[in-house]
Amino acid sequence: MIRSLGPLMQQTTPVVELGGLKPAPSRVLAGLACLNPSGSVKDVMAWYMLTQAERRGEARPGMTILEMTTGNTGIAFSMLAAAAGYRFTAVMPEHMSLERRQMMRAFGAEVVLTPAAEDMAGALRRYEELKADLGERAWLPDQFGNEDNVRAHYAYTGESLARQVSGPVDFFVAGMGTGGTFIGVSQRLRERFPGCRMIGIEPAESAVLTGGAVGPHGIQGIGEGFVTEIIRRHRAEIDAVVTVATAEAEAQARDLALQCGLLAGVSAGANVAVAMRLARQHPGCTVLTLIPDRGERYLNQGLFGCSAADCGHCSRG
Repeated sequence: MIRSLGPLMQQTTPVVELGGLKPAPSRVLAGLACLNPSGSVKDVMAWYMLTQAERRGEARPGMTILEMTTGNTGIAFSMLAAAAGYRFTAVMPEHMSLERRQMMRAFGAEVVLTPAAEDMAGALRRYEELKADLGERAWLPDQFGNEDNVRAHYAYTGESLARQVSGPVDFFVAGMGTGGTFIGVSQRLRERFPGCRMIGIEPAESAVLTGGAVGPHGIQGIGEGFVTEIIRRHRAEIDAVVTVATAEAEAQARDLALQCGLLAGVSAGANVAVAMRLARQHPGCTVLTLIPDRGERYLNQGLFGCSAADCGHCSRG
């Protein structure tokens, strides 16, 4: 019997082959990080950062965890806060999915919304105001700069993938938000597969890492609109950055459901879209990617063709 959530954060990230997408003669493999307790890859990072902060005496039950988030990190910290006796306040742009807000509130979190037009810059301004108000009553995870983010994914997500995959891996591809998942997993895979190339992904509509302008996009969880401290520190470890348009990512997410039986989010669609590109460009290669979260948290947006306002498509007996 498991007596706390901690062991669940250290569980294996199952790897599946996406044969339903017909990438042959190449192979496309995906780590199902969406099977973590709250449903996203961010669980491992949030648990590890909180655990390390408690060990250092920086965080203790009764404090408020304050973080700026596009949703999945907020959901992970909401879950952990409820289980460990903390309060959690999330600051996020109002255009993030309704389901993400609802999930955080279900765990008892306070959700502070900022104008959609200001995107993450607006969330950052409000975060700084709340940080000043809370003072020493708050623990600040700082997911965009905290090196524990990278360490978590090296030790757990990356280790799990490296342990399961046999034979050479030619490419690892993943979207970059904070950069923690991508960098941590890449570090471990490079040890296991020295010839593997590490390919980061950002939205075509907000291609900041490749020199483009900040812009609105629909791939929640990546493309923060600025170069994070983690990415800045580890830039030399990224072999290439490619872009994916929101429409392509959404279409691929739908194909994952219809052809592979995986109900996954838009960032998963982005990851797999790039993985499939590489599979076609390099016949016979092996591409490894991640499914960062589940598709249920995007239903109200109509990603899968049936939003709350669109249920007239459902047949009635």
